Amino acid sequence: MYLRIGVNSLVPVVIVILVAVYLYRLPGKNSPQKASRRPPNPEDPLPPSNSPLHQFSRAAICSDSDVCSQLAREVLEKGGSAVDGALAALVCNGLIGMQSMGIGGGMVMNVYLHKERQSYSILAREIAPLALRAENLSSFRDEQEFKRSGWSIAVPAELAGYAVAHQRFGRLPWQELVLPTLKLCRRGYPLYKHQYDALVLNQDMIRGDPGLRRMFIDPHSGQFWPLGHLIRPSAQLCTTYDRLAREGPLSFYKGSVADDLLADLRDAGSAIDREDLNRAHAKLSKAVVMPLDEYDLHLTPPPGSGLVLGFIMNILRKFRADFSRARTMGVREIHLMVEAMKFGFVKRWQLDEAANEELLASLTSHEFANSIAKLINDSQTFNRSERYGAASGIQIRDEHGTAHTSVLLGNDAVSVTS
Repeated sequence: MYLRIGVNSLVPVVIVILVAVYLYRLPGKNSPQKASRRPPNPEDPLPPSNSPLHQFSRAAICSDSDVCSQLAREVLEKGGSAVDGALAALVCNGLIGMQSMGIGGGMVMNVYLHKERQSYSILAREIAPLALRAENLSSFRDEQEFKRSGWSIAVPAELAGYAVAHQRFGRLPWQELVLPTLKLCRRGYPLYKHQYDALVLNQDMIRGDPGLRRMFIDPHSGQFWPLGHLIRPSAQLCTTYDRLAREGPLSFYKGSVADDLLADLRDAGSAIDREDLNRAHAKLSKAVVMPLDEYDLHLTPPPGSGLVLGFIMNILRKFRADFSRARTMGVREIHLMVEAMKFGFVKRWQLDEAANEELLASLTSHEFANSIAKLINDSQTFNRSERYGAASGIQIRDEHGTAHTSVLLGNDAVSVTS
């Protein structure tokens, strides 16, 4: 059982990037029209960033690992699509970044195809097993004990999402997207800091799992392997990647891989059965497109947080001229962003796949966002969640981040959170 971390804490990072592109640059007379623009680089310098600047002429890949980004690059150089590159990076990160994501989880993907002038979303989120009931939770002393039990394992939908993405948007054979990671699994990979930190934070769980203990702990010293040590995943895991490469992603749910998966889940105390695996699915739909002055935001529908991101940017739209005059991120600008996020995240807890149409319409409404912007006090913040529209009994979710991959190829783009 690996550490699973939520999607929502990525939203503030995305907002900061969008603020740099959108709020610090007012539309000019010669701004490109929607029919002709090709998302160019901003004409004006952006505020300073701690991240190194890289410039590319044909494609760009950003993932959690340089190793996986390089594998994705090789896929693109073979003639793969942007989605092929993203899938190669995801499969790779699921191995060497298993503390954050992997084939046992779920994902949300946005795809923009320039040729079609259309964006698409793939929702493949993990689901609860049918056998899980409220009374199952009462038998645990606390939340941590539940999280370490087999009952906390969700039905994975990650590979169902990969299957839909590859079938609709892929060019290369599926096997060519998985084989590079299979080779990496067999030869091993160097332990890097983010994974090492995750091991330390979750060391009780790691030490209590025989497979993870063999993989990450020196049997002589009893300590975690040092940074840079060659981590060798189990032969069983590498065999799973081999079978997925040969049999396809859906073998995880219906083939021989599924049989072994269910056996492992039973050994872990999970109630997931074959019916649950049959329920795991991915949904392909057109993305939600929200106009924002001279830009369009292409957003994932619920249960993704795309509409929350759009709503927050819509609130900040009222202050665009103020941001443009400021030119740099000062205390007031940060305050405005934080207040807008508070109003936005209250709406996040109301969103799921069955969210009502009235709520969805309000989140893309300029009028509603403007009315919320007027509630922001320039010189004061509030600790009461009700001030931001929350119910008095709202329960705060403990979430810590996630893994994200972005690929640009020509004028096509892929953005996926897993």
